[in-house]
Amino acid sequence: MTDSGYRGRIVPGQGYASQNYKVMIAEIAKEFPAVGQFSQHGTINVHLETAIENSQADHWTKPVSWNPVAGFPSPRIEGFGFTRIKFKCLGLYDAWMIFPEGHVWTYSGEGVEVIADYIHGVKPGLSCSIHLDHLPLVPRPAWFGEHYGLK
Repeated sequence: MTDSGYRGRIVPGQGYASQNYKVMIAEIAKEFPAVGQFSQHGTINVHLETAIENSQADHWTKPVSWNPVAGFPSPRIEGFGFTRIKFKCLGLYDAWMIFPEGHVWTYSGEGVEVIADYIHGVKPGLSCSIHLDHLPLVPRPAWFGEHYGLK
């Protein structure tokens, strides 16, 4: 789906992203600098009304070794996918969908994690939408998901 958007609702996460993303994104940015500025606030978890096709992205990292601050053993080796989007919630923002190798949403498409600059007032329960103005063309690597038994 392009242009018309994927509608959803913000849902609470586990809280690990707000503690871990500063460290994790710093490691990812060494390979994919485009997301380096989005490390301060964790993610916005969006449960979608319609599953999103996410087997292709704008960029897939190779496995990244990073040391979580909370919630996971260290080191954690994980690949990530990224798709550039417009995120509509209390305004329209440039953002990225992030597809962590170890997260079930990366495979089900029922929800996404969004990274963006700080958006004041975003909280669980708010309606939002994800807008793609392009088709992501890079297929998910064949090895992606093997670390976590998710394929």
